[in-house]
Amino acid sequence: MPVRLRVSRTSPPASATSGHTVTSAADLLSTALCEPEHATRQWALQGVALLPLGVVFSAVRLADEIVHAAADSDCPAVVADVLAEGVDGPVIHDPRGRRYYALVEPGAAPGRFPRSCGVDWLGRGSHLCVPDADCTEYAPPTRTPYWAVPIESAGDLCEQSAVAWMARIGRARLDEAAVAGPAG
Repeated sequence: MPVRLRVSRTSPPASATSGHTVTSAADLLSTALCEPEHATRQWALQGVALLPLGVVFSAVRLADEIVHAAADSDCPAVVADVLAEGVDGPVIHDPRGRRYYALVEPGAAPGRFPRSCGVDWLGRGSHLCVPDADCTEYAPPTRTPYWAVPIESAGDLCEQSAVAWMARIGRARLDEAAVAGPAG
């Protein structure tokens, strides 16, 4: 059964720390760099920008198998719907790396995401390849990162408690399947 969870936001939206005026989601993402225009150039030339984590936003990296188990599907459209409902914020999928990245507020508690659940906390000192805000569909030939759940506005980030809960659901389903053994 797919995860269905809606968590209301109780924390203020992330804000940019530079003098750059934030008017859109792309503006927010680009403020992770000292020169936000550099991200805009990277998106225009390559479709992705390498952004530092831990200042404007951090990320929780989840293995495909964890997310697919939580969604009870590996169909990109179904997974996207479950993620949109479950974590209530932007999620990047990297099909080549077989990982999802839920964007969360910087300074969130990495201890909430134990490695035993199949997740990794990425904050200061880490970087993330972030697709252009318009890249919202899986492209099988290129397998480039895309927004499984698009970022809709500045300050639109996932609730860390919802991401942790979804990871635990996925891990529990995988563990149950391993105990049950192969269906036959």
